[in-house]
Parts: sequence; structure tokens; C-alpha cells
Amino acid sequence: MYCERVEEAYLQLVKAEGHAKKARSDEHLALAYVSFAEYFRSTRKFEKADLYLEKAEAIISTGKTNDRVLGQYYNRKAAILSEGHNDYPGTIAFSLKSIQISQKLHNKDLEAVSLNEIGFAYEKMSPPEFEKSISYYQKAVDIWENADDDLALANALGNLVRVYIK
Repeated sequence: MYCERVEEAYLQLVKAEGHAKKARSDEHLALAYVSFAEYFRSTRKFEKADLYLEKAEAIISTGKTNDRVLGQYYNRKAAILSEGHNDYPGTIAFSLKSIQISQKLHNKDLEAVSLNEIGFAYEKMSPPEFEKSISYYQKAVDIWENADDDLALANALGNLVRVYIK
């Protein structure tokens, strides 16, 4: 992990949650909860990640947030379904929702991350669907080749290599 500052990350999330509540910003509170879910995904505590996604969903369902929040929610929900629950059809469904929103918002990074999630889901399915996996990974690569994100591009290329050598 970057700098191994897991505890500091958690403390910053708690601060973000507190400030969002103080400002009475449903949008920022929902984003804070999505960030908490991502934190718990990265620390492999998927039950806690699920709880924070439920909190975010409760706010989102009131209609008091924007599409950017919804896109982030769908994207992280997909990642947690994939990594924490091996629910690959669910991963694909939420990633496709995220892609729809990312295209509406012209958010290429979110679109590429969601394409990558779909590639991973097809790779991990039983039986794996490698051709579909390659197709989605390649779409993510194409986006990141036109962006200035060498780390994301390197990750997507690594995903392609992993599937090619299976």
C-alpha cells in the first residue's frame, strides 16, 4: 500500500464524514460513505464495505445527490461485489450502470475503471470468458492510452498480459 498509512486514511475519512454532516451535504456524505467502502475494500473488510455502501445508497435513494455520486457508487459497488463476494454478474451489471453515467458525464477515467472491472469479472467467471475479458481490458487500455495516466495504463496492460498467458 502507498506509504502504509492505513490508520491516517481512516482518520481522514472520519473527518470528511464529520464535515459533510456539519455542512448538511448529502452529496458529500454519500461520497464519504463510498470512500469508506473503498477503504474497507482495500483492507479486505468486505462486510464493513457493504455497510458503508448501504449508507451511501440510502442517501442516493433520496434523490439528493448528482450523477457523479451515483457513478462512483456503482463503480465501487461493482468492485466490492467482485472482490468480496465473487458476484461477477452483479459486478458487470453495476459496472455497466457506471459506464452509462460516465459517458453522460464525459468522465473517461470512471468509464475505463468500470471497463476494467468488467474485464476482471469475465476473467474470474467459472468458466472464464477470456475473449470478453480481453475485449473490455482493451477498451480500458484504449481510453488510458489517450489520457495522461501511466499507472492506470500499466495496470490495464498488466491485466491483459495476465489473461493472454492463461
